[in-house]
Order: sequence, then structure tokens, then C-alpha cells
Amino acid sequence: MHHVTTCLCRAADEMLNALVKGAENRHVGETRLNRESSRSHSVFTCIVEKTVTDAQGVSKIYFARINLIDLAGERW
Repeated sequence: MHHVTTCLCRAADEMLNALVKGAENRHVGETRLNRESSRSHSVFTCIVEKTVTDAQGVSKIYFARINLIDLAGERW
């Protein structure tokens, strides 16, 4: 099952809340080595934007994309 959620965050705490909510939705299952082994992949993509307007009124938009990827498998 694929589940994608998109949200607009205007502050770091809102972004952290979205990350925690996504982590809580992960599927886990017991294996011989680990009782809470991850059974699903997780991808958290954060796009940070900054708009700068110069003295002449010209705006420039800068952005960065950050991908955090956690693959399913054993957690030590």
C-alpha cells in the first residue's frame, strides 16, 4: 500500500510534527532478531523556499530539496 501526504509547513516545528506523524504510520513486524523491525519504506521530502526581493523590486526564489529515506529491514 502506498500512502502519500503533502503538507505546507511554515515553521520548523510544523515540519517536525509532519515527520513524527509519518514515522507513526510505519508498519512494523517482529522478526527473529528484532521485535520492532520496519516492514515498510519511508521517504520524507522537504522543499525549503526563500524569496528575496531586491531594491528594484525583482524577486528571486531559492529552494533546496532534502530527501530522508529509511528502507525497510532490521533496526539495530
